Amino acid sequence: MNCKPGDVARYVGTQRRFHGYIVVVLHEADPEVERLFGPGPWWVTSPMFTLPDGRPASGVHDRALRPLRPGDGDDETLTWAGKPEKFGVITIDIRPELVRGRP
Repeated sequence: MNCKPGDVARYVGTQRRFHGYIVVVLHEADPEVERLFGPGPWWVTSPMFTLPDGRPASGVHDRALRPLRPGDGDDETLTWAGKPEKFGVITIDIRPELVRGRP
């Protein structure tokens, strides 16, 4: 299990439109979600993810979330952000897919 209630987490699942979204894990989803979509754990998050038709998703699978916790684990920042390069100026890289559709 990656997450626990109260964790702040980053979405890393297969739905590219949500990549990088930051959410708070609230609690486990209703057991019906596991019955419909397979073994969990499944989490309810805030904000909730939305389906393509605009309805809120019932839950997010644990494997699609990575908690952002202080700790002794490996820092995976370079994996998703890339290696910074030194220039004589400040460079800001705004990833549009993280800005679009954000509340």
